[in-house]
Amino acid sequence: MKINCISRFAAALVLSVGVPTGSASAQTLSPIPISDVEIQWRSDGGDGCAVVSGCSNFHITIHGSGFIELDELPWASTRTPPPIRRRAIASDQVVEIVNAFLKARFFEAADSYNDVWVAIQRNDMLTFGMKGSVGRVWVDLTLRLGPTGKTVRLGDNVPADLAAVRDLIWRIAGPSTWPGK
Repeated sequence: MKINCISRFAAALVLSVGVPTGSASAQTLSPIPISDVEIQWRSDGGDGCAVVSGCSNFHITIHGSGFIELDELPWASTRTPPPIRRRAIASDQVVEIVNAFLKARFFEAADSYNDVWVAIQRNDMLTFGMKGSVGRVWVDLTLRLGPTGKTVRLGDNVPADLAAVRDLIWRIAGPSTWPGK
C-alpha cells in the first residue's frame, strides 16, 4: 500500500512538472497552442570544404505558426553570408514534422549520436573507447513544445527514425526548397 502511494505521488509530480519520462513522454505533454511550437535544425562542424563554390552551415527555424527561416553561414570568411530567408509553410507540415519527432521518441533520445563506443582487444584484455567523428559535420535538432524542449546532436551514429526527422526538415525547409535557388 505504501509503495503504491509513493508511486502515485511520483507520477503526479512528474505530470505536474511536465517532464517526459520513459515511454510515456508523449502522454505527459499538455495541449499547447500551435504557435508555441519551435523546431530548429542547425548544422556545424567540419574540417574543410572541397566544393569549389564553398560550403555553408545552415540554421533552419520552423515556428508553429508556419513561418520558417533559413540562415546560411558560409565556411569561408571571404564569402558574405546571404540575408536570412523567410517564408510560410502550411500548418499541416509543422504537424507532420512534430509527428516525426514523436515517432522517433525524440524526448527519450540520447543527447548525442556523435561518437560510438567500440571494444578493443589487447592480448587477453578487452578495453573500451570511443570512435569519434572529430572534424565532421553534425546537426543539432531542437524541438520545443511550449515549456518542454530538447536538443539532440546527430553525427555519424544516427538511429533511422532521427535521421528521418533530420531529412524531413531538410526536404521542407532546406536551401533547395526556396524560390530562386
